[in-house]
Formats: sequence, C-alpha cells, structure tokens
Amino acid sequence: MRSRMQVLSALVAVAIGAVGLSSTAHAANLSKVQLKCQKTIGKEGAKFVNGQLKARQKCINSNLKHPGSCTSVDVTKLETKLASGIGKACDFGTLLATRVNLGTIGFPGACSDANTNDGFSLSDLQICIKDSHAALVTGLCTGGSNSGQSCSQLADCPDTGPGTSCNGLIPIEYDSTIIAGPLTGTALKCQTAIAKNEAKLVAALLKNLQKCRLGLLDCKTDPVSGLTSCKLSGFQPQDCATADPKTAEAIAKARAKTDAAIAKACSDVDTAALKVCEPDQVTTAAGATCESDFHTLFTDNLDQTGVFDLLDYEFALRGVCGDNRKNQGSEECDGTSDAACPGQCGAPLGFFPCLCLDIPRTRVVEHAEADLDNGWTGQSHDSGIVEGGGYVTDLFDCDGPGGPDTLCNVGPTCSLPPYSPCSPAAILANGVLPPANADTGDEICNGLGQGTCRITAGGLLGPHCELSFKRCKNEGQCDGERCIVTPHGAPLPLSSGGVSVCIVNLFTEDVVGTTDLATGAGSVRLRQSSTTILGEGQQPCPVCGGFCSGSAGEQSPGQRNLCTTNADCTGPNNAPGSTCVTDSVCSYGPGRDKPCRGNPPFGGPTEFFGNPSVDCPAVGSILGELDILFNPASTNTVTLTANVLCNRAGLNGKTCAGGPNQSADCLADSECPGGTCNNQCFCGGGSQAPNDCQDACVGGPDDAAPCVDDSECGLPGFCHVKDCRPNPGDTDSAGEGQCTVGPGDGHCSTNAFVSCTSDLNCAAPNCTFCDPGETCQFKLRDCFTSPAIFRAGSAGIPDRTSAAIFCIRATTSAAVNNVAGLPGPGAITNPTTVIDTGF
Repeated sequence: MRSRMQVLSALVAVAIGAVGLSSTAHAANLSKVQLKCQKTIGKEGAKFVNGQLKARQKCINSNLKHPGSCTSVDVTKLETKLASGIGKACDFGTLLATRVNLGTIGFPGACSDANTNDGFSLSDLQICIKDSHAALVTGLCTGGSNSGQSCSQLADCPDTGPGTSCNGLIPIEYDSTIIAGPLTGTALKCQTAIAKNEAKLVAALLKNLQKCRLGLLDCKTDPVSGLTSCKLSGFQPQDCATADPKTAEAIAKARAKTDAAIAKACSDVDTAALKVCEPDQVTTAAGATCESDFHTLFTDNLDQTGVFDLLDYEFALRGVCGDNRKNQGSEECDGTSDAACPGQCGAPLGFFPCLCLDIPRTRVVEHAEADLDNGWTGQSHDSGIVEGGGYVTDLFDCDGPGGPDTLCNVGPTCSLPPYSPCSPAAILANGVLPPANADTGDEICNGLGQGTCRITAGGLLGPHCELSFKRCKNEGQCDGERCIVTPHGAPLPLSSGGVSVCIVNLFTEDVVGTTDLATGAGSVRLRQSSTTILGEGQQPCPVCGGFCSGSAGEQSPGQRNLCTTNADCTGPNNAPGSTCVTDSVCSYGPGRDKPCRGNPPFGGPTEFFGNPSVDCPAVGSILGELDILFNPASTNTVTLTANVLCNRAGLNGKTCAGGPNQSADCLADSECPGGTCNNQCFCGGGSQAPNDCQDACVGGPDDAAPCVDDSECGLPGFCHVKDCRPNPGDTDSAGEGQCTVGPGDGHCSTNAFVSCTSDLNCAAPNCTFCDPGETCQFKLRDCFTSPAIFRAGSAGIPDRTSAAIFCIRATTSAAVNNVAGLPGPGAITNPTTVIDTGF
C-alpha cells in the first residue's frame, strides 16, 4: 500500500480529464441517425473548405496575372449547400429532439451559441460550421487584442503588438505583399503550385482524419455480454494523426506528395521572392515544410490549448481542464481564461483544477486503508476502498483556519439561518420554492425567509444539468445539455465467500454539513447510489493497465488476471503469447482498450484487485442499485443500537442494551437496569440476524463457552444467542467485533479474499493467480457487536478519520445476500486528508 505522501504526490501529478475533477456523464453509443449526422457534418464541412479554397485561390491567381481583374468572391452557393446538407442529416424533428441529439454527439464543443435561450439548435450548428470554416480559410488574427477575429491580411488586425499576425489557409499561401500582382514566369508557377497542392493536402487530411474519428464513434454493444466494440479504439480522437497507423501513413504520403510537387515547381529564388510562409522562408524545402505544417495545424491542431482547428468544430470534443478555455459547466476558469478570478485559477495538476482558488472550499481525499464492513454475516468485513477518491465541496459562513469563526457550513446552503440544504433548481426560482421532503434527496430552500440558494459549479455533487444546474436523472431532462453525475471514487471491487462484485458509487445528493478548519472536526450528510454488478475472480471491476492480454488482444474471463511483467502472464489461465498490458487502457467491458486515468481521483490502487478507474465502466449482471446514506459521516463516534424486530426463529425476542444485564433476554425496560429492552436486529427488511455467530455463555464460570441453552452456563451466566464481542486485536477501527466461539473461516495467506479449506485451495490449479507458497489460514469470523454497533472517527489537520454506520438493502442475487448478510447494516471508518482553499 502506498504511503500518504505518495498518494498526495500522485494527486498533484494527475492529468485532469474531460469534464473537470470529479464529474462525468453517462456515455452511450451513437445511434445510426446520430452517426449519420456526424458523418455529414464532416463531409459537408470538407466540401465547403475545398470550395472556398478553390474560389479564393482562383480570384487571387487571376489578380496575379491581371491585377484588378477579380474584385470579389461569391460563396453564397457554397454556404447554401453546406446548410442544406447538414440540415437534411441533422434535423431530428422538434427543437428539443435536435438539441438532445446534438448534445449526445457532443455539441456545442468548440462552437459558440449566439442564442442560448433555445439551447444549441440546428441553426446554431449550421452557422458554426459555416463561420468557423470560412474564418480558418480566409484568416484569423492571432496575438493582440483582436486575436480570433477574421482577417485576410495583417492590416485587418489593427492591434499589431508583439506576435500579432493574420493566420489562415489563404494568408499562409499568399503573402499580403504580392497578392495585388503582377507575377510572371517561374514565380507565378511556384505561387499557384503552392496554393493548389496545399489545398490537396487539406482535402487528404480531412478525408483520413474524419474516417478515423468516425471509426472511434462507430460502436456496438453486445446485449448479452455487455462488451462494446468499435471500428477503432485504444486512443483519443485528437490523437488520430499519430495513434492510428493507417491514418498516420496516409498523412505522411499526402505530405510527401505535396512537398514533392512544390519542390518541382519552385526554386529557392522563387521561394525567397514570394516570401513563402510565416516567417518568410528562403529555401524551397523549408517553405514547403512550413506551408504543410500550417495547413496541418489549421486542419488538426494536436495542441489542445492552441487555436481551434477544422476538426475541433466538426467533431465536438469535450473540453479538458488545461486547454486554456472555459468550456465546461464544471469549470470556473481555465488557465489564461481566468476572468472570474484573475491569477487565482486552480492548475490542472492541482487539488482544485479549473476552479477559482479565492472561493472557500475543501477537497476531501479518501485513502485505501479505510475499514469497510458490509452485512451482518461478517464475511464481507474488513474490506478497503480504492485509493484517492473523495470530493470537493464549497464552504460558507466562516473566516478560515485563522479564525475567529472557523466553523464552516459545507455544501450548498441558503443565505440565512437555518442554512438548510438546497438544490441547484433554487437558483432558477430565486430561492422561492415550496418545502420538500428531506428524505428524497431533493432538499431545497423553501423561500420562507431563508434567502436564496448559494452554490457554485465547483461545489455540485448531486446529478445536475451541466450549464443550467437543474436537477436531472437523464440527458432528456436537460434539453440538450449533459446530465452530470459525479462518481464517489473509482468502481470498488469486493470479493468474499467466493462471490465477487463491482460497486459503482455515484453521488445522488450534494454533500452538506459542517467542518471546523481549526480542529478538523466535522460531520456531513453523504448520499450515494451503489450499483452492484456481478464480477469475477481477481478483476471484479475492469482495471486501468496491469492486466494480462491474449496475443490477439482478446479478453475472456480466464485471462483477466493481474500482472506487472510478461512473466506474470504465463500461467495456465492465459492464452499462448499473453503479455502484460502496462499502458493506461481498460482491461475489459465497454471501455476495453480505451484510454483511462488510473491516478487519483479518477482511479487508484486496491489491495488485491488492481487499479480501477472511472473511465473503465463495469460490465456484468446488475444485482441492484442500493441507496446508501451516511447520516452522519463524522469525526465523532457514531452508534447504531439494535432496534429492529428480527424475523428469524429464536431471534424474535428482545435483549437488554446497556447496563449490567446487557444481552440478557427481556420483555420490558424494567428488566434492564441502566439500559433499555430492544429488538435485536439493526436494519429492516428481509431475513436477517444481528450476526452469524454461534451461541456462547455470557458471565459466570463458563463465560465464552459454547452453549445450546442457559443450563450449560453456570450462574449467573446465561446462553447468549449469536454472541459477538469486541476484538481488541482488530485495530483497523474501533468497535470491531469477532464471534466468541465460531464459526471460523479460511482465507489464503496473501490473496486473503480467496476462501479456502486447505492449502490446496491457495495453489494452482485451484487458484491460478495465488502466489507460490500461500497457505490456508483460519480465524474466527468478524461480526457486528450487539446490541450496539459503534465506530470512532477522529479530528485532525490535515489528516482526519470519518466514521459512518448505514443500512444496506438486499440485492437481487441470493448468493450475494447470503454471503454478506443483506439486508443488513454496514459501517466504514475512512482515513482522509483535507485540503482547503479560498481563505
């Protein structure tokens, strides 16, 4: 397990992805009509660019021969054809349907939206492709205050400060000092050859890069296995030019052909006289390279922080934190685009990426050495979590760690007492909303003197529309925007009793509560949905790198074992030629072979199950979507007393909780001096018991001896059903219990999640991934102490521990329910590191 400082270093080193630090959206394959729309946008865009280049080159070439012979270029027909072609393929009927479908494809992306009241419409798309492609052909000002404005020569960019220029396909092909003409002889031949062949290069680039981008989008998911296959995979769309061998080869051939044609038509003298490219080149070879570089740049700029290119507009990519553009709803700023907080924008490699550092908020980093206990049988106790997960929340109503008021309200609040939680929808209604049932997760300001809702993009954790902040359950509720859901860490792999599952945790509410910046004490309400997916073996969840792959890259369940070198992939469950995949790609599932982020907070190491990532969706039978509520998750001690009627024979009666008669049978509180007479189970529903322990004597000379009834226990002792006692040897957290007399379970000595009855179960062929020399070790089963469960948190700066006890509903799998003991209680003791900003 990595040290705390290693984890924090990894957090600082992680590259932040497409939708901010912790938010994501459900990904789905494009439908046939959506794919057709995307294909048409590229096809019509390429026609428009090629037509624009030919028309403008023809006019300039005419003036080079006969100055003044061409005074204007009419591109009206080209614009009409462009709009018509896109309109036919991308009109999805109603305005709402069009917005939703374009939003699913990814738009607006680099496009602007002049009228945001109607969302990103078909008209917005047509205008965007027309204006962006025309500007990249005729020219854009770069540098100075006019950067991004259309131009055809430097004079069109009046603020001619350092680095100012007019760059575009036409301005790069023709120097502004020679476009008036006349040119003759070899100079004219050279100039026309440059323009003609660079236009061919642009056409070849668009053709091959569009084909690659479409291959990445053309995906199908098998309804039975859940596996997704695409025509192309394994790299990001913006890397097509280098990552796809066929595309790279085609581009190289096109460039070589272009350079050869220019070299044939031009001499060094002609190149120098024509002032070819920017800056002016003096040799033909340098001029051809420079021209091709610029034409490639404006077609497909590999630097995502640089100028938008033709493909950026045609294939809408989600913005990334670090591209110097505030282009996501979760971003408050991005690098140089920091108008909201000049000089105070969180770095993409920091704890608050693309968030304003002058706004009070906190980052909670959760660590893998957490102690997670699920269900009443005890077989799914003492699990860890994925390293580096957590969340960011806003802080209100405090003065910072230096005081005088260090107690902060955490998460969205109303601006006046009692600071009750509220939803982003309150913004749209100015806080005047009717009261809501707090148990539904839709807490809102009720407008009855509580003021308006206070919330920021960086503090949203519950599902919300990306730009409007409205609550949502799916894309259709966001009118073309994305419905952002925030994962609570990477998918969590768990295995016990021979049953493996992958748990996908998503926040269903904003985290709200209090925290003291001076002492580190805090208490929050945290709610999530935990989708339980049936897993298998050593990889219940897909992992990001570090897995064995067959020689053909195919994955079958038997090949999903973990590795660090090729030597780990030679076992009997690996196909011949299996290698260890160490690249950051997903091992299996819908994201198979696609890039992933394995570092916190998007992914992280686990003790037994590799390195899951939020970018590697789980696949398998869904066994249930469980509503998990930590209320509270606290640095104090939290307690849950048994108070639910057990529905198992022999457990229907009550026992004393507290006092000298603890655990004794009772009918009323009067029989429990110093305590209460309570039912014996903790959470309602289903068939459950306090624990899965055997009966033992409590008190008297036979204390802790197995028993069947009171007669076997010397007075004043009695036979306690399901006897579980505190286990001082289990130091993962306070309040851990162990069955007094049994049952006992066997686990392999290294891969402790593997159940065993003998050493043979911990060696091949029974366990193909177990380490050599593992043995089967037995211990008494873990349990929840009765009649009360307690867990202890601890305050601290910056490291603290949060504790919570919660109830877990049953899944749809009898095997999972029987092994874990569901429905039943759960508990977690979670070490965290907390980083504050904004004070």
